[in-house]
Amino acid sequence: MTEKLRLDFRFPRHWEALHRFAISRLARSYEPYQPVTLGDRKIAPGARNCLDRWNQIDAILKQYNARSLLDLGCAEGFFIQEAARSGLVALGIDADVRRLTVAQNMTMIDRVARAGFLYAEIDAPFIESLPNFDVTLFLSILHHIIYGEGLDTARKIMAAIHKITNIGVVFDMGQSNEISHEWSELLPRMDPNPRVWISNFLTEVGFSEVRVLQSTDAYMSGIRRELFWCIK
Repeated sequence: MTEKLRLDFRFPRHWEALHRFAISRLARSYEPYQPVTLGDRKIAPGARNCLDRWNQIDAILKQYNARSLLDLGCAEGFFIQEAARSGLVALGIDADVRRLTVAQNMTMIDRVARAGFLYAEIDAPFIESLPNFDVTLFLSILHHIIYGEGLDTARKIMAAIHKITNIGVVFDMGQSNEISHEWSELLPRMDPNPRVWISNFLTEVGFSEVRVLQSTDAYMSGIRRELFWCIK
């Protein structure tokens, strides 16, 4: 029997300490959206609670026996690291170089296997070029696309996500009732309420069933956002 040789190349200890120091300084140079940790040490708490959403995501992944996860707009990679630690192959994509640098380096320093990150702008042609994943996360991104590029572009992006997802999408977005943000006035008025409007929108772009998993805290608005599970 041939024994597999596991090679674990490590930096010299002083270089590894310098690596940790540099990423810690970078994470503290701005306000991370998601929690940033290195080992057992919390570097930054993150501007938005992620644990409540992860608990719902984790339950979905286990219920459907998902083996792969895509996170479009992954920020500091909290959900990617958690999914990879649970045994999934997980890929995070973001166009914010600073956040992506933190995500990638945290993953390398803590040696989180099966996790990867890719720098890219999120648009329909790019999404359609990706391989299929069992579950996709698309969290707190689409409202930026709607007020920046319009509903037609948003529909094309959601249709592309539907195309490359095998099982379903965990989704949330900014809502028109988050009036503390200037962008709320640039969104369609979500009548009769955001839950119904967003559910209808997701059904229209091709999902066979849309369920509300729970309400979670929105980003710096005091409003609760609905977290949806969209079954292909």
